[in-house]
Amino acid sequence: MEQFICVRILQMNGVDIGLFQFDYDLTWAAFFLNAQEHIYSRYGGRDAEDAERRMSLAGLKYTMRLVLAAHRSGEGNAPMQERPILPVEKAFPVKGKGCLHCHQVYEGLRKEARRQGTFRVEMLWVYPLPENIGLVLEIDAGNRVQRVLPRSPAEQAGLQAGDILVRIHGVPIRSQADCMYALHLAPQQGELTLQFQRGQQLRKAVLCLPYGWKKSDYSWRPSMRKEKQY
Repeated sequence: MEQFICVRILQMNGVDIGLFQFDYDLTWAAFFLNAQEHIYSRYGGRDAEDAERRMSLAGLKYTMRLVLAAHRSGEGNAPMQERPILPVEKAFPVKGKGCLHCHQVYEGLRKEARRQGTFRVEMLWVYPLPENIGLVLEIDAGNRVQRVLPRSPAEQAGLQAGDILVRIHGVPIRSQADCMYALHLAPQQGELTLQFQRGQQLRKAVLCLPYGWKKSDYSWRPSMRKEKQY
């Protein structure tokens, strides 16, 4: 832990959501990034059954070791790219000066999309679980496949238990949170490219995803309390 500089953020006021993209309904989430704003990994995640069953101290340490290895390899040494900073207050109108909670980011973004006429029901299907593509990942090693669900896109693409996910949709995978972030960015329908390691071999698979694959139970999400289930 002494090799990391820890910063705790308790509210979303002023946070750059262009950089800190994560599941805003979570109770807790962690980012690992360097001074050049290169994000090595994310940690966190939950589902409708339990707020903590997808996390463990061993899993967090596992991800931190992978992050340190990536940092030492020079992964984050690319020159810092110019990009606009997007404080949450500029993403949608925020009334008052009180504490802005994470889940209110989702609420505000959807409200603004409805105001602009760009809202789509797919905006409710955020951060799909690995199981949505047929992967059950280990809790203590979040990029390792524990088992593959039958008749799933992952099984059809040839993935097996023990495979280690390397990249999904171009995103490096070092935790379950990384996997869910990559799936969040993936298309609503079509092909999804996945790189994985099996033994000493680096392999590639292409998953064919039908429309609706991102859909999941969002009844637990604080930001969805006013939304109907689709």
